[in-house]
Amino acid sequence: MAATRILLQAGSSMHILSQTIINECEHRTIHGIGVPELLLIENAGSAASQRIFSLLEDASLLEGATIAIICGPGSNGGDGYATARHLKLLGLPVHVFPYREPKNSDVKKHQEMARNSGCAFLELDEFFPGNYTCIVDALFGIGLNRHLDSGLVRLVETINEGNLIVSLDVPTGVECDTGQALGAAVEADWTIAMQALKPAHVLFPGCALSGTIVVEHIGVQLEPIPKNTPILVSEDSFLPPPRSPYGHKGTFGHVLCVGGSFGMGGAIRLSAKAALRTGAGKVSILGPSCLSQSISTAEPEIMLAHVSEKPKNYLSTNCLKTVSEHPASVLILGPGAGLELETKILYQEILSSSDKLIVMDADALNLFSGNMDELINLCSHCQEIPVLTPHRKEFARILDKPVEMIEAQLFSLGSEFATKANCVLVLKGFSTLVAMPDGETFLFVKPNSALSKGGMGDILTGMIASLIAQGFTPQMAALQAVQIQILAGALLAEEMGEHTPTPLDLIQILPRVFHSE
Repeated sequence: MAATRILLQAGSSMHILSQTIINECEHRTIHGIGVPELLLIENAGSAASQRIFSLLEDASLLEGATIAIICGPGSNGGDGYATARHLKLLGLPVHVFPYREPKNSDVKKHQEMARNSGCAFLELDEFFPGNYTCIVDALFGIGLNRHLDSGLVRLVETINEGNLIVSLDVPTGVECDTGQALGAAVEADWTIAMQALKPAHVLFPGCALSGTIVVEHIGVQLEPIPKNTPILVSEDSFLPPPRSPYGHKGTFGHVLCVGGSFGMGGAIRLSAKAALRTGAGKVSILGPSCLSQSISTAEPEIMLAHVSEKPKNYLSTNCLKTVSEHPASVLILGPGAGLELETKILYQEILSSSDKLIVMDADALNLFSGNMDELINLCSHCQEIPVLTPHRKEFARILDKPVEMIEAQLFSLGSEFATKANCVLVLKGFSTLVAMPDGETFLFVKPNSALSKGGMGDILTGMIASLIAQGFTPQMAALQAVQIQILAGALLAEEMGEHTPTPLDLIQILPRVFHSE
């Protein structure tokens, strides 16, 4: 399965608009500004037809091409009828298959114009996907929020037998605001999003069912967009922290990594190495004594903080004095720490009393599984804004909710948690959500299975801590570190494929990402 691609036109909004917001924008455009819905449908058909024509041309499929367009009863169907007419004007044979009669006069008018332009209208029982070069799905768009009945399931399954499938706005069977499949869904090769991206285009499985997504302008007035509407981050560059040529190791910050346990020493080392590689002046590890020799031998550039001999295999409150007196300005909590109660108490005490900036990952979060309120309370009382970096499953455990619900309600759950906890939440997955304490949310959608290995998250944690130590705010550090990892992952996939890269490969390729800036 190909990874989701999103193509944005110049001037496209970076906001991801829910069904409610886009409906409000359309209502304001039609009833406030006075733009007729008939014209919006016309614009959608014109833009979609030009895009489809270009797709066929680029794929050398224009010669002998025949197009099938399945039109629903609502505005999405109207877009389909307008697309049919414009494709006919471009010289392509078009067969239109209505699914139920139009709901309003504007859709009805476009149906009539398509019929009068010479498009062939056929019954659905005459639809055989193998007869068509391209099938256009214009059944429901954003308007579907119920499971498909058996008849629609069969129709969707038939559409999916096609060679090239283009959906208008949202593939039929995908719920607009959650990206969830409603029993069955069209598996589009391309999706033409009207005016703006919707959650279905970026949430799984909707994003996978949408294929390549392109946003087309159709004349809907989007401004003003409500505050804290999710934003897609599409840049292919990042902002490195300033680097004075007159600086020294003390200038660029000190990170203390508090984690590790018997048999789990690798994670905290990866975080530390990533912090150093990303530019921190000094990095130390505070781990149980069982790890001291291996760390000092394998990582000579990483310093060891003093730790008591007992307990030997995990961290306990015996470390609290060392943490509080350590000169580091940024703490990493969690990688490889294990789930001992004494370790949890240590982290509770650090969160309650430390004046250092804190980045939490892995077991520092797993220790609060099912205890969301406790974690929120501790974070909200931190002296500085903490950064939490769970993946979807860790976040699901904290909230005690199914992973599927986390994905379907990614924006609302992430934003609500970050606001309540007064934290920066970096919610990792095939896409990464960064939610801010003020409710803002930013989404990175660059799927890359080269990063799908244990230890990659520990590296991201180290990079975030490093950027904070060098002077970035927690908010900026989270955004820039995610972008650095995406760029590094892309280089790895290009050079090594997506199967073979390891976390150490990611660390080793970071200089090339920084050098490119």
